[in-house]
Amino acid sequence: MTLLKALEMPAGKVGGATPRSLQDRGTRRRPPISDPRSGPRALKATPGIYPIAHMAYPVRTAFRLVISNVVATADLGTALDLVRLDEEIPDLEYSPDQFSGAILPFGGGRAKALLFRSGKVILVGLKREAEPLVFLSEIQRKIGIPTLPHSRMAQPNIVNIVATGSLGFSVDIPNFLQVAGSHDFLYDYEPPRSLLYKNSARDGRTLLISRRGRLTVAGFCSRDSIRDSVRMFLDRYYDNLIDASPDRPVKRLRGVEIVEEPERCDGGA
Repeated sequence: MTLLKALEMPAGKVGGATPRSLQDRGTRRRPPISDPRSGPRALKATPGIYPIAHMAYPVRTAFRLVISNVVATADLGTALDLVRLDEEIPDLEYSPDQFSGAILPFGGGRAKALLFRSGKVILVGLKREAEPLVFLSEIQRKIGIPTLPHSRMAQPNIVNIVATGSLGFSVDIPNFLQVAGSHDFLYDYEPPRSLLYKNSARDGRTLLISRRGRLTVAGFCSRDSIRDSVRMFLDRYYDNLIDASPDRPVKRLRGVEIVEEPERCDGGA
């Protein structure tokens, strides 16, 4: 082959052969990157998530409440000598001229037990429903009460669960009251200006909404009761809350989720 003929031939055909990669270059087409439904790296379909141009955004989500405090009571079934306990337990606080009970920290210091001479105990600062029984056993061991069979152990009774969550948008409360009506609510126009849902307060339960869209519930005794009450409230008033928001939110809720704080690794639950 002369040099002149070689120069006149198309690229890749020198020597009489065309490389496979060059043959396919003009015929094989890659799927467009912006199309998430094709190609080896196509985004997998996820319920409630719509992939668009490498972006996924939630359309419907659950309203999440995080438990911040659990209060429980129990009766140890025996009188307590608080003076003796104050002498034997270094971290127990007992000042009868200020408070009739003794204060015993536990759970890494984040929770406290209020001990009374009658044997009554109040546990505060817990984060999970399962903790009262666990920590009550720890307190009995610490103050020297013999361990009893499970059937005869003091059983704690949860009397209050506090949980908080965010709607994800602010609420113009005066505007909300105009839209939803004020007969079911109490509102103080002085700071902190939280809205109280009266229907929840009739049985000692509290549901508060702040201007920033933070919802706080208290006075409940189980996660199920919180979930049911909050779901009924949102089913009735969620659209009104959205209409009264200056943020123009587009989020829609599909349910209510009650979660507990994860356990810590430093020994405190």
